[in-house]
This record gives sequence, structure tokens and C-alpha cells, in this order.
Amino acid sequence: MRTKWRAFSVLELIIVIAILAILAAILYPVFQNAKKTAKVASCASDMRQLYAALQLYANNNDDWAPPYSTTSRWSGRNGNYIHGEPKLWRDSLIGSGAAAENFWCDLDPNRGRRNFVAMEESVGDNRALYTSLMISTNFLPRWFGSPTGALRVNLTRLPDSFPSNRGIDSPDDLIYLHDAIWQVRQNEQLQAVSAHGYRTNRLYLNGSVKHAAILDPGR
Repeated sequence: MRTKWRAFSVLELIIVIAILAILAAILYPVFQNAKKTAKVASCASDMRQLYAALQLYANNNDDWAPPYSTTSRWSGRNGNYIHGEPKLWRDSLIGSGAAAENFWCDLDPNRGRRNFVAMEESVGDNRALYTSLMISTNFLPRWFGSPTGALRVNLTRLPDSFPSNRGIDSPDDLIYLHDAIWQVRQNEQLQAVSAHGYRTNRLYLNGSVKHAAILDPGR
């Protein structure tokens, strides 16, 4: 006996294609969100790798982290991020076991842009050529600058000049790094965003990593 196969009609094909299109439209955001969640976790893992390198560097340098700047020239309006010599800072941690890719977020749209200026940065820093990350806004030169001009952080103690009214009692409470932040216009207003949207990864001096809203002041 021969089996007869009935061909799909044009209408049936159109219905099947329509159903597939609807499913794709429903599932695409789900896959995109899953991808972003994986990138957030990957960036957090990179931060932990950087902290491991930071600890190794500090162990060999009396608990001091690599300087952000070795000169008295503080770049930026507030001098609160990787100053002037981001390549030197990056290479110091690479020399202690970090990998170059640990300094980058795959979602960072500004990677390698020489003219990119994040919030509170100044033109000419070129930080985006070396890392997607920024030093915490707590690291002002007047609190962490040494007489030689180097801006350095000690992993075990806060400087005597650090103000007591900021709710930070030890290095454990202090954010060391976070994702670069910039502004975009949304609904006629400027909104602060990072590569992770309205949230950012933060690395603390005790090695913990938190994913928090940008506007959350943290500690």
C-alpha cells in the first residue's frame, strides 16, 4: 500500500509562520535578558579576579593598591577616578595576575573610544582605552593623595584625612571600582546609565561585589 502525503496549503503555511513569528517575538526579550544577566555575572567574576590581583599587589607593597596617578596632576573635575595614568594602573594589576579582559565589560558601548568622557571625568584621560571601570567617587586627592603626588589606597586602613561623616568606618565599607557611568537623554531628562543599564557592579575593598542601582549611594 502506498501512503499518500497531503501537502500544506498556503493558508496553513502562513498560519505556521505567523505562530513562529509570535513565539520569536515573545522569546527574544527572554533570551536578551538571560544574556544580560550572564554578562552581569561575568563582569562580577572579572571584578573578583581584579581583586585577587589587587590583594597580591598589596601583599608585596605594604598593603597599598597601585597608584592611580604618580604625579601631582589630578585630571578630572573632582579627581575621583583613574587619573592620568590608567595604563600604568592596569598594567600593575596585570603584573599581579589579572588578565587584560578582566578590565572590560562586553556590554560597554564605549570600549576603546578615545573621546569618550564618563560622568565626572575630563577630556583627555583616555581611560576608556584601557578599562570599562572607574575608581570610586570617594577617592578624592585631598583624602588619598600623598605628598609625592601619588594617589593611593591602603586595603587595611583609611587615611587620617578621610572624613568621618560619610558613614564609612573601615575599608570594608568603601567601594573601590564600579562600571563607568554616563548620561543619556530619556523623556526629556538626563539619566545616568552604565553598560548594565540603570544598574552597576561595584567592587568593595574587602573583595565583595554587589550589583546595585546607580542611584543607590552604597557606602
